Amino acid sequence: MNQTLDKLRRLERLVQENPSVDEVLELTIDKMLQREINKLNLQINNFSDQIKYWEDNYKIDSQLFLKRFEAGQMGDEVDFIEWAATLEMKAKSEKYISTLLGV
Repeated sequence: MNQTLDKLRRLERLVQENPSVDEVLELTIDKMLQREINKLNLQINNFSDQIKYWEDNYKIDSQLFLKRFEAGQMGDEVDFIEWAATLEMKAKSEKYISTLLGV
């Protein structure tokens, strides 16, 4: 990861020092961002499918489940732990997309 950050910092310096950045570089960066967004959207779709399964199976929506789970009212079944973790991973993936979109 440190190598990736170093490379990004070098690219940032290049763009700062040379405002007339090559069009190919800009297109490449756009494609890289879109690739990451697509990967995250796929993960979110997978998370959503699993969340829907639990909501249908336990007849409770995720917001109410999470409220009860965090209050210790749901118990410690493996499904509940995985459900809570999946909700967290989905939220993080959505946050990452916002970051990539610059929102």
